[in-house]
Amino acid sequence: MPETEIEPRRERLRGLIGAAVAARGPQPVARRTLELLVRSGVARSEAEPGYRIVDRDGAVRTLPEAEGGPERPMTLDDLVAELAARHPALFLPRVEAPAENTAPAAPEAPPRGAELRRVAARFFGRRPAQDAAASPAKPGDAPSGPAAAPAASPPPRPEPALAETAPAAPPIPERAAERAVPERQAAGRAVTAPLSLRLAEGAQRAARKTARQAGEGAAALRGLGSGASPRTLLAACGVGALALVGVLVLALPQRPATQAPAPVPETPKPVAEATRNPPPAGAEPAPPSTAIVPSPPPAPIEEKPPAPPAPAPVPVTPPPEDVDPPPPVPGDIVGRPEVVDTATLRIGGKLVRLFGVEWVRGGQAADLTRYLAGRSVSCRRAPGSETYLCEVEGRDLSEVVLFNGGGRASSEASPELVAAEDHARSERLGVWKR
Repeated sequence: MPETEIEPRRERLRGLIGAAVAARGPQPVARRTLELLVRSGVARSEAEPGYRIVDRDGAVRTLPEAEGGPERPMTLDDLVAELAARHPALFLPRVEAPAENTAPAAPEAPPRGAELRRVAARFFGRRPAQDAAASPAKPGDAPSGPAAAPAASPPPRPEPALAETAPAAPPIPERAAERAVPERQAAGRAVTAPLSLRLAEGAQRAARKTARQAGEGAAALRGLGSGASPRTLLAACGVGALALVGVLVLALPQRPATQAPAPVPETPKPVAEATRNPPPAGAEPAPPSTAIVPSPPPAPIEEKPPAPPAPAPVPVTPPPEDVDPPPPVPGDIVGRPEVVDTATLRIGGKLVRLFGVEWVRGGQAADLTRYLAGRSVSCRRAPGSETYLCEVEGRDLSEVVLFNGGGRASSEASPELVAAEDHARSERLGVWKR
């Protein structure tokens, strides 16, 4: 085959390999490597699709169509899928497509401008449609914002009169507050400190909610733009002013619970008077007042008699400093020693063997001589032994020798002396150096 025909086929096969690898989502740094791996298992073919998937021996690789069905030759997609299963780190993780949301769409909310106009109509007794008809449009004005395309929406249906459709208007907050003043005063006398705290928290939450609603109303008012009539804008301003008054009323500081007067027996009286004088039929019933039972007074604290005063310390007369030391016990040996070895001393011409110490080769008598430095030693006979318990300035001389590795502990050594020997052995001191 001429070279001019081989080159286009080679480029086409490389393009097919690159497309198959890219469709699988390889890592950017591994794309070239995956293409080379696929090329090593692909051979050009004269028949469609222009290639064959072969193994190391050159045989065509096949896959079964279905379980127990006829076999079909592998494709580039099959080879790339096999590489993805064998080398998952070379491919990006596959993200499953999210399931389609079959839930019905929520109905669209009415425009905020229309809602604001309906609220204004309830306060001022006039419909927005009448306001729009009463205010003539200026020739140079162009609608903007939500009212920019009136022709796109169907003409509004004629609304019935406000007096026919609107329910009885709620009482003005100021009048309701005036009517509820006696009830609040009566209930305030029975309110305890925890209830006042809860009321203060509720007032703060209501103030924040009202402020948020006022902000939304202001945003809706700005969205009306020039398409609203002056009367509608005035109504919206009135609604905003009422919301601001409500925020200021709720934001007033609560009276501290510590200043509330003590509960009196006449607390239920306003409730009884309200029962005898029912409110008119058109007025809203006042919320029932919750009677709070005052907690019983705390039990009196029993006074304990004062503790008797501590006895004065008895003065102790210190012993005089110039008292002579006690005379030595008969059998004790006291004097300046001469070191024979690390386990034997000579005091006044008498040999004294130290209790619990056994001299071994390597014990340096010169080290013990330097330690004593000419100081006096007091020795007494150990009970049931021929050895002596010697002390120098209150310190056991046998323990000093064993602690510094001057000898070994004998069979009659005390646990303290054995512990001193263990220290010298662990630190490799004296005779334990070798």
